[in-house]
Amino acid sequence: MIFIKYQDFLNESLNLKEFILLVGPPGMGKSFYTNKLEKKYDIFNRDDIVIEVCEREGFTYKDAFNRPNLVLDKNTREYFVPEESEFYYDENGSKYLLYYEFLGEVVELPEKSYMRRWSDEGFKKIIDLNNEIEETFINRLEKSIKESHNIIIDMTNITKILRRTMINKIKDNRDHYKVIAVIFNNGGRDMENLMIDINRKRDLDLVKNKREKNLPDTLLKTFIKNYEEPEKEEGIDEIIHVDTKKELEKFLNVKQI
Repeated sequence: MIFIKYQDFLNESLNLKEFILLVGPPGMGKSFYTNKLEKKYDIFNRDDIVIEVCEREGFTYKDAFNRPNLVLDKNTREYFVPEESEFYYDENGSKYLLYYEFLGEVVELPEKSYMRRWSDEGFKKIIDLNNEIEETFINRLEKSIKESHNIIIDMTNITKILRRTMINKIKDNRDHYKVIAVIFNNGGRDMENLMIDINRKRDLDLVKNKREKNLPDTLLKTFIKNYEEPEKEEGIDEIIHVDTKKELEKFLNVKQI
């Protein structure tokens, strides 16, 4: 006689759809993992939408992260901190950054804007760009949830608040979904140098394809530092650990894993 857990019985009986959160810093093989899955999923990656919207509007991925206290140099493509003297007001009292007027007027960010994590002000065109990106992401995700599709959130999801934000998206359809957290390489612990090398190689490939995107080493280290181990108390039904270290090491020596 074979016994199974009651919750497993319910999951099978109700034929629950899967809501998968991939958990880990950039460069851990998350997207590679999704490409190997046989089941059909709607895959959501905010970066894909950033690139889609930016390319349509004539900006790059890196342009989307411009803010008055850290600006992307249009020549070197590296970020710099502008001096206060470089800002000016036009005849209408609107504030601009000299030589970077194409980013739009400098305005105070709305109180609830997620961009306030980095600055109290923002460039109007970049704010509008990010608002469209966020709206597009939410609308597509809500449509997928409403249609009860299997879903993968292919983002870092490294903190409890980030995971909670995503899980809250299915609160009205929670009975239809099984929430699964797939953790890559224990959140990148003890893999700092490998992760940096992986992202540098990937960035070079993206630049060749005119899809500029590079993350500073310090930011990559911050991802590992801020990692919080997923727990079922967060509303997660199943936790899966994936080890991609060998594949990542192989990636450094071949074109693509």
